[in-house]
Amino acid sequence: MKYLQGELPEGAKWAIEDESGELLELCLLDKEADLKREMSLDMSTKDGKRFTVNLKTREATDYNVASALALELPPHWEPMTGQHFKKVELDPKSPEYQEVANNFHKTTSYTIHKIERVQNVYLWHAFSICRYRILSKNGEADLGEKFLYHGTSAKSCKTIERDRFDRSYAGQHATAFGKGVYFAVNANFSATHYSLADELGLKRLYVARVITGRYTVGNSTMKAPPPRGTDPTDCFDSLVNCQVQPTIFVIFHDDQAYPEYLITFMPVLFVYKYQPTSSS
Repeated sequence: MKYLQGELPEGAKWAIEDESGELLELCLLDKEADLKREMSLDMSTKDGKRFTVNLKTREATDYNVASALALELPPHWEPMTGQHFKKVELDPKSPEYQEVANNFHKTTSYTIHKIERVQNVYLWHAFSICRYRILSKNGEADLGEKFLYHGTSAKSCKTIERDRFDRSYAGQHATAFGKGVYFAVNANFSATHYSLADELGLKRLYVARVITGRYTVGNSTMKAPPPRGTDPTDCFDSLVNCQVQPTIFVIFHDDQAYPEYLITFMPVLFVYKYQPTSSS
């Protein structure tokens, strides 16, 4: 939906054109907002309908519609009636399991022990709202929604699944391209270097849904993505190891990734059968 600054209602500074072509006056919700520095602003009509207005693209997002869409749960989830968290072990014969396993095995030879779907209503809502924020800022072409891998230890799984990927732990394992949360394009990289085995030899790795947005090459000193140009409020959304076909992404907003699946796996065991040679 477009907003206009031309033929406005009398006394109005901002207006939006609705589906019928009528111009509705918009009022700033934050009266102290700096119009020269902000990329987007929250506004409302006189009847209280809220919009987020992108000042660069001259587009407005209906706040209520975006919020309603954010509350929609993925259709492949099991029902969450009265629950906010659930882990569902996938049937190895199901198409969902096969798709996740096949993608994992494109770059690894590990044996999968099990695959679990993570269903966390709160984390999904937070991720969805973050997705709409970046979509509103960048547009569909630069949303950058990807499935990436994140290796971890068994003791970290509960924190990730119930409270999200936490960038406050940045620096414990990797900081080469920024002090954020790291994700890899190839499963083998995360599985080999960052999936720590437990006492039974089992390792764990998340298939995460990540919004990478617009990105640039990072370095070890960066605590956040830098501005894209002269406007300090218009920043990149993530950092990478290389600009062309990056294999590592680093994010700095905890809601920018959702832990979709947890893969528990182990190294392939080779059994050597000893056969003594016959003596002459």
